[in-house]
Amino acid sequence: MEEQEQNKKPVENAEFLDKSTTGFQLCLKDEKLAIKVGDIVGLIMPETLVITVVRRIIQALETETLVGVETLGDFSDLLHIINTDNKGAIWVLYLNSNEETESIVIKTTDFNNEAYLFADNNEKITKYRVEKQLNASAMMRHLKVSQC
Repeated sequence: MEEQEQNKKPVENAEFLDKSTTGFQLCLKDEKLAIKVGDIVGLIMPETLVITVVRRIIQALETETLVGVETLGDFSDLLHIINTDNKGAIWVLYLNSNEETESIVIKTTDFNNEAYLFADNNEKITKYRVEKQLNASAMMRHLKVSQC
């Protein structure tokens, strides 16, 4: 449990080393940082929050870690996804990518093999069709969705 809590803390001593069309290379200067490939990382940028996934980790020095992250999209909103069987609900990240594609980031254990997802938006139910899986790791799935 401690490791999960540590992963949720903000990293304030980070430096952008490189930027490409698909992601960033960061230098994290925190000796107690416990980050893994597949972790979701939010990068605070001017006027937006960019949601990324860790793809590569290189321990450069004892207190410096080089991290390669792939951009999933810009954070747009949180969606409250409900189960059609009324067996629960979850919050997921709703993203707008550079290609104007609607997508969500969801835990791998949630709503497997669903063709449609239903979001409760201010008491209005919105139906989303799951188009395809864009990315996956041990912790998350990145799904392309479209409103029905």
